[in-house]
Amino acid sequence: GASEEQVTAANVAKECLLAAVKSDPRAAHLWSNLANAYFLMGDHRSASKCLEKVLLSLLFFTKIILSFCKLNQNTCVCILMS
Repeated sequence: GASEEQVTAANVAKECLLAAVKSDPRAAHLWSNLANAYFLMGDHRSASKCLEKVLLSLLFFTKIILSFCKLNQNTCVCILMS
């Protein structure tokens, strides 16, 4: 398990990350870090919910990329090859 210092740091991080995801709810990296903070604190249910948000965020951006590729096939080929 996490040390007392890690749990304290995770709690501080959790508060900052909760504020950040309120302003940018589709930021997968914020949800992932929040999941890690919850996990270190032993709150596995909240960590799992945050990981669901990561997947939803990635799905959202994947749909946008696929829509862009349908409209701009030549540009997508260049992006994927670089």
